[in-house]
Amino acid sequence: MGVISAMTERGSHELMNASSPRKPLRFKQDRFCISFWVDPPADAEMDAHYAQIANANFTVVMGGFGANTPETDKRQLDLCQKYGMKALVFLKGYEDGAVQGASQMAEITQADQFPDHPACWGYMLHDEPDAPLFPTLRFMVDHLRSKRPGKLGFINLFPTYASTTQLGVQTYEEYVILAAILFPVFAQAREKARAISCLSNENQLSLGIRMYSQDYDERNILGWNCCYVNKYGEGPGRAWWQFEVYPYVKSTGIFACPDVSNPVFVGQTESDAQAGNPFPPTDSSYRFESGIALNWFMPAGGTPAGNAEGTYPSDAGWWGRGQPGSNEGLSDADVQAPSSRIVLVETNNAVVGGPSPELATVGVCGLTMQGWVNGNCGSYFGYARHNGTMNVSFYDGHSHAFHMNAIPEIDFDLKAPDVSMSPGQKWGE
Repeated sequence: MGVISAMTERGSHELMNASSPRKPLRFKQDRFCISFWVDPPADAEMDAHYAQIANANFTVVMGGFGANTPETDKRQLDLCQKYGMKALVFLKGYEDGAVQGASQMAEITQADQFPDHPACWGYMLHDEPDAPLFPTLRFMVDHLRSKRPGKLGFINLFPTYASTTQLGVQTYEEYVILAAILFPVFAQAREKARAISCLSNENQLSLGIRMYSQDYDERNILGWNCCYVNKYGEGPGRAWWQFEVYPYVKSTGIFACPDVSNPVFVGQTESDAQAGNPFPPTDSSYRFESGIALNWFMPAGGTPAGNAEGTYPSDAGWWGRGQPGSNEGLSDADVQAPSSRIVLVETNNAVVGGPSPELATVGVCGLTMQGWVNGNCGSYFGYARHNGTMNVSFYDGHSHAFHMNAIPEIDFDLKAPDVSMSPGQKWGE
């Protein structure tokens, strides 16, 4: 039966026509699609072929090889309905009609080349198109939606190993970008993939932090250590929290959200000079700014006395600063609600992030909880980059996506008691 493949198509809101009977205007996925390449011959054994396909637990049949005429399309649809499957129907002449323009498309439509059958999931429009064909395919999709709303227009893009001759452009990235411009669903799928990758990276980092604690008698990483000369001879400066986590993940890529276009990994893969001097090495000699940040929340007046920096508000939160003479730090015993207390958030590159009422008291752009949600610092200390949501990781190692205004303030306070509060409720007063 060829190469087995599994795919999903993103469903849409169930928008309906005003006319009766009411049908969805956009394709709505009703099953996980498990299909194969290619459909069997439309011969005397066609019924037996489709019984075998259904028995193998396939859910969708792609037409175009065995069924490729109106008569065989009808047989394919009837058999799919008989065996509880759906079909992506091949429309012979449809692409040629699209190339020739609207008049030819109208002739195809009048010739009833769009079967409207209970087993019709949608239509097989093209397999592995080159980029110059994309405008024609866009025309076909729009035409299809006008004639058969609610049906899927299926286009199978080239794989990454296709040649530039096959793609019709110089790079695969350009090929996909062009597809995303003409077919927004591709862009949505890519963004969803980036959000999932970012969430996975955060989750691995939070687990790395847990592993560090297990190795050091339930004492945690510090927000930063001082003072450190990096392998490029820069410093002495602060080595931020990534320095202690890196040995547990062994990849700078894990520290980055894929949406960040210019991640910086000073001290590990590049010097400050190579990175364009984003910060003085005497301030930070080991620092990643790559979109995932350590929660630096500190309630007003929370920094303990007796530190080398005095009682000046902490830029490392409860994690503590490794200044000589410091008594700061966080142990597992300090965290009473590990499944609810936040470790990592997303930022627009900042190494630390989230609200900090203590820092707000000294004028750090109004970083109260509400100020953080309102974007008083822009997106630098908190960035909901995934369609209005940000990924958040918790002390027990799990991760989840949230709207910023849906996170209770108490969840940022790692030393808060094991109580729950609703989003918007003020904590610590």
